[in-house]
Amino acid sequence: MHYMPTHTRQTISSWDSVALVRGVDDFEHCPRPTRDFDPKMIDFHERASKALPRIVYNGAQMTEPTL
Repeated sequence: MHYMPTHTRQTISSWDSVALVRGVDDFEHCPRPTRDFDPKMIDFHERASKALPRIVYNGAQMTEPTL
């Protein structure tokens, strides 16, 4: 987990997820589940899981095939 000021902006991806600890920002926050396997939560998790590697590994050269 990284802590950043709320004025921080994502410059690599058009979408990212955050957990607001304090203050006010304009990011899309993780929805609060209303039940087990909440479809909104599953969709959010899928989007976040796909966005993270694109952001973290942006510009990296793949040397070995991955799954």
